[in-house]
Amino acid sequence: MKLVKYTILYNHKYIYLLMQKKYLIKKISKEKDFMKIIWNDGKVSKFHFIWLRDNCPSNEHPDTRQKIFNIIDVSENIHPKKYYINKNGNLEIDWSEGSHHSCYDAKWLKKHCYTQKNTNTYKSTYKLWDSKFEKNLNKIKIEHDDIMQSDEALTKWLELLIKYGISIIKNSPIEIKSAFKILNRISHIRETFFKTPFEVINIPKPN
Repeated sequence: MKLVKYTILYNHKYIYLLMQKKYLIKKISKEKDFMKIIWNDGKVSKFHFIWLRDNCPSNEHPDTRQKIFNIIDVSENIHPKKYYINKNGNLEIDWSEGSHHSCYDAKWLKKHCYTQKNTNTYKSTYKLWDSKFEKNLNKIKIEHDDIMQSDEALTKWLELLIKYGISIIKNSPIEIKSAFKILNRISHIRETFFKTPFEVINIPKPN
């Protein structure tokens, strides 16, 4: 029984170490406007200087997670004046502007690689509008009662919103509360310190 237990623990540890190897940085070089990283698994990532500076982990407030750095505070010519891989295998950079120091976790960099050849082929489900769109509005129309009474129609409505960003609900009641009923078909309505519902009125030159 102990042998089985130790074998399982060993296998888990081996798999974990194997997974971690792909996050090891094998080589790093400074190019014209980006850092080039060759990973232990042979894949290559490119991170532009301006992107790295904008995504420095210390740019966020530790408590609120709000970004406290404004990219316009540095020039487009910013670059690493010093860079190296520390003892933990992470990338450290001293920047040419602002005496700022950054440390990037290697695993984080690998997961956030935006290099085209390292990105899986993605086909957007979104449908862009064009001149033909307005001539075929029937494909985004759906009956109000169908949404209220059928989960299948509700799903279709949500798919229309995802694909086209818009849908037309036909024969909907004109009462304000009717909008709440249909929204509740998706989920509960989040309350705010404003009244629910509240109206936003545009008053030209109120003063």
